[in-house]
Amino acid sequence: MQDLGKSQRKLQTAVGLAGALTLSLVASGARATALTGEMTLHGFCGITNGSQGAGTGCGSNGITFTSPDPITPFGFTRSPDSNNGLDTVVSPDITLVFLVPSNLTPTFGTLTAHNITSGTTSATPAQVSGTWTSGDLLAFLNQFQTGGPNNPIDAYSGSTQTVDPTFTDAIGYHVFTANFGDVNFGNTTDPYFTGSGSLPTGSLVLALIECGGVDPSTANNNPCPAPPSHTPAYTSVVQDATANSSAILDAGGRVFPPVPEPTSLAILGSALAGFGVLFRRRRRSLQA
Repeated sequence: MQDLGKSQRKLQTAVGLAGALTLSLVASGARATALTGEMTLHGFCGITNGSQGAGTGCGSNGITFTSPDPITPFGFTRSPDSNNGLDTVVSPDITLVFLVPSNLTPTFGTLTAHNITSGTTSATPAQVSGTWTSGDLLAFLNQFQTGGPNNPIDAYSGSTQTVDPTFTDAIGYHVFTANFGDVNFGNTTDPYFTGSGSLPTGSLVLALIECGGVDPSTANNNPCPAPPSHTPAYTSVVQDATANSSAILDAGGRVFPPVPEPTSLAILGSALAGFGVLFRRRRRSLQA
């Protein structure tokens, strides 16, 4: 009977670990909804030699990094990694967006953009007026969206709460933006950024692709439309945005457990099932 008790404790431990793993997978909050037929942007960190992909180098989950001074190289790619779905006649612009908990203060230096085809290659993020506490990010920024995921605040606040449990939507984010000009996505041409400064723990970095202007050509397959009438007037047209699951979170040095691939989850399930079979056989042998 002593061996049976040990087996039960092992099984309870294994189930407890599986439960903790599941909780860590859902801790990043609600997932944003993508507009039909559009790509999404994904953050990457540290690797800028053409081998970067979605989540490369940003901690074990592909979404986390700690910003030292200078800020580590980070950037954004698309899936698939191309300008597909973007209006290339008027060249898409990339804008960085920094979400900083409103009760904390960032230290921004100058950020330098790499792989910019034309436009500004260095800028210091500027704060947008107000505090974002509810609704969609692009509504807060007064931008018209034609593609990519929409970004409600609860798509990000859950990620901040993983490293700062005291954060709430009522605290909200101060939003900082910096536009850098034209980009051309590709394995060796994805835009990335370096610079000085630091972000408070719980801050997030994402990117938007904005139209460089209205395309008057009716022959273009992917025209950039003029935004509809709105009061106040829309500030820009957004053609693509960052998936909330691949925004870059400043985790303050915290290391997250890796997110298992589907195959890994299948292996874990098989292992637990196998352990259950052994446990039942062991119990029968002890009762015989």
